[in-house]
Amino acid sequence: MPALNRFRLLTLHAALFGLSTAMAGGFAGAYLLTLGFSLPAALAAYGMLLVLRFGLRGLAIAIVRRVGMAGALRLGVLIGAVEFLPLLMADSAPGLLVWILLVSLAEAIYWPAFHATTVATVAGDDSLGRQVAERTMVTAVVAV
Repeated sequence: MPALNRFRLLTLHAALFGLSTAMAGGFAGAYLLTLGFSLPAALAAYGMLLVLRFGLRGLAIAIVRRVGMAGALRLGVLIGAVEFLPLLMADSAPGLLVWILLVSLAEAIYWPAFHATTVATVAGDDSLGRQVAERTMVTAVVAV
């Protein structure tokens, strides 16, 4: 399979993963509000998620070394698939913290592995700039 086709499949995968993450994040915020969290508290939970995700990047590197790039992608998607189960118990502090930890861990593992895989897939191709621009455009459309 040519590198361009692999890149487009990875871009499609990232767009679908990003779309599902964005939709789930919107649902989670609304769900926290229906549980009685104030808007500042729900936003603080999201802020905690981002800070923790940044802090877990070092752990993500160790995981990639152990399971490889493809394994890290699979693990990130797998954790992402079950990360919202603890949200059912978010009315308690432990449930909310477990949810924040799982979301942060899934994203800290998945996204760096995805970006490294994408670069490795298209390395050496003359149309790398165009491909990266296409991926950025798809990501921007999904984010809106």
